[in-house]
This record gives sequence, C-alpha cells and structure tokens, in this order.
Amino acid sequence: MSNQAKIMGELTQTVRFIVERLKSDLVEGNTSQDLNLDEDTLRKVIFVVESSVQDSYNRSMDNILSAIG
Repeated sequence: MSNQAKIMGELTQTVRFIVERLKSDLVEGNTSQDLNLDEDTLRKVIFVVESSVQDSYNRSMDNILSAIG
C-alpha cells in the first residue's frame, strides 16, 4: 500500500472519529448543558453537522492529495 493510501485511510478514520465525537457530544450536551432541543431538532442538528464535516472533507480531498502526492 502506498504512503498516500495509508495517509488517506488514516485521515478518513480521523474524520469519522470527529463526526462520531461531535454527535456524542451534542447528545450529551443537550442534557448536561440544558440546550433543551427536542429529539427531532437534535437529530436535524446532528445531520447538518455530520453533512457539513463530510462535505468539507470531500471538498478538501484534492488539496490533501496534492500536498501528499
């Protein structure tokens, strides 16, 4: 496996970890920090955050590949 493939694999896993952590923190913060979001609103917020992070990662892919390639 090339270094580029290894780096991209690790980067993809890191982005997935960030998304999962964000989702978990939003759920936890909803109760511990009194955000008072109902379940449907919380689900929508999580969807927007997850989509935004994934879209940002996908848009930056060419720049990342150029930098390591």
